[in-house]
Amino acid sequence: MASSFKIGTLIEDRGKIGVIKNFIPKGTANRFFGFRDNYEIMFTDNTQYLIGVEAFNRLAEIGQIKIISTTPLPPPFEKDALFT
Repeated sequence: MASSFKIGTLIEDRGKIGVIKNFIPKGTANRFFGFRDNYEIMFTDNTQYLIGVEAFNRLAEIGQIKIISTTPLPPPFEKDALFT
């Protein structure tokens, strides 16, 4: 299954605000997670987890995970970019 949400999508899960940090396609992760497509989610409290794309989509569909914004966030600010 292809990714339904883009990297940078802002979400709320169990009262915590997070962002889709990465999409890990099937076969590219380690032996525990390589059998399915996964999202890596990072939260504002600096915790993160992996969740299968299909499970994420089901939870979003029933409202357990709320999609706050599908507009991807800009890349992180790099202070060195100012001086190049």
